[in-house]
Amino acid sequence: MQHAFKINNIDDWRIAAKYVAEELKDFKIILLSGNLGSGKTTFAKYFCAYFGLPMHGISSPTFGIVNVHQIGKVKINHFDLYRIKNTEELLDIGFEDYLYSQDYCLIEWPEIANSIIPKKHIDIQIEIHETFRMLKINLKN
Repeated sequence: MQHAFKINNIDDWRIAAKYVAEELKDFKIILLSGNLGSGKTTFAKYFCAYFGLPMHGISSPTFGIVNVHQIGKVKINHFDLYRIKNTEELLDIGFEDYLYSQDYCLIEWPEIANSIIPKKHIDIQIEIHETFRMLKINLKN
């Protein structure tokens, strides 16, 4: 299944994140791919905000690799794998434990982890166009 969102403004980010949170709630692993500055962290902020987390507290975990956010019973592990060199580094930080925790995992720059990502996940590709962004959402089973 594929779904696409044309992102023209802030409300469009909110709508796309709400769709993923509500309609695709059985998928806990969300891969966010796109060029630098495409909106991966922006999507993560709106996804976390949907659950009531303050947006100002959500940032890219580029240097810490993972930021863990929790509100009530909802836990969101937000990864940025940009600096990871190989899957061994991921295994050393217990990445697989996060993947199989049944908590949400938002993963920016997921390509290095493709070999260990479970089959059931959401793949979101974010494309930059001249006057808008395009989010392409693919469900993988």
